[in-house]
Amino acid sequence: MSMWVFTRGLKNKINLYFGLLTFFNFTWSLGLILTRSLNNIDLVGFYDRTTNMSGIGIVVSLFYFTLHFPYQREEINKIKTTIIWLLAFLFSILIYTKWFVISTVWIDGGPNFVSYYYKPVFIAYAIYFVVLAAWSISFLLKKYKQAEGLVKQQLKWLILTIIIGLIAGAY
Repeated sequence: MSMWVFTRGLKNKINLYFGLLTFFNFTWSLGLILTRSLNNIDLVGFYDRTTNMSGIGIVVSLFYFTLHFPYQREEINKIKTTIIWLLAFLFSILIYTKWFVISTVWIDGGPNFVSYYYKPVFIAYAIYFVVLAAWSISFLLKKYKQAEGLVKQQLKWLILTIIIGLIAGAY
């Protein structure tokens, strides 16, 4: 789906960020499938980390998508933009180190596994994710209050879908 959205034009920021959102949802889902189907603990650990990396892509894409959909109502200043991207870059690097996941081990000989996280970094990651997700929903709620007709209905269903997705994905 993301490739189809990209063919509709990357100059349109809504298409760009929605395409990235669907791409990172795909990589997150693929990572989950691979962690459940592989029998090599090193690969399971790698794909488990990759799902966390995809989570960063999901929340950043969601943030910028909601900023622009269906129209851009407010601007994000350069300091906030720099912080968002700097933290995304930092977490993207840390995810593949022992500073994020200390180890991944089989439970009862497999196929279930557990990853042990370095708590301070994982808590910072979770806070980053929740703040951007809540900020995204707040953009849509502000637009929903001012919208009328079809746009209001679209925003209502989008907000509901995002909230359900965030709750279901938080397992």
